[in-house]
Amino acid sequence: SRASQEEKKEITWWVIRQVKQVKHGRFLSWNAKYGSWSVITDDAQTRTKVAVCFRDQKRRVQANSNFQVTESSTYEFERQDGNKRKRLNGKEVDECNCFNMS
Repeated sequence: SRASQEEKKEITWWVIRQVKQVKHGRFLSWNAKYGSWSVITDDAQTRTKVAVCFRDQKRRVQANSNFQVTESSTYEFERQDGNKRKRLNGKEVDECNCFNMS
């Protein structure tokens, strides 16, 4: 089931509390000007960062579930007669010399 906007906010704040209070962690932001990480002190910015992280993860999961791998090949149909192709003078020919392919 999908979470409502209010439930999503609650989950986000719960994650923030867990990181800050329980794990004694912090949230960082890359500061390109100084080439280093900076601690995020604004709660609204922290909540946005966590919410965006959840959104991006959801998109990655959806993209992976939509990814299809098909193992199709025309190779099975190319040489049904059992003959193999060889290279002869820079041109590809089949073993019985029935036709040349360049």
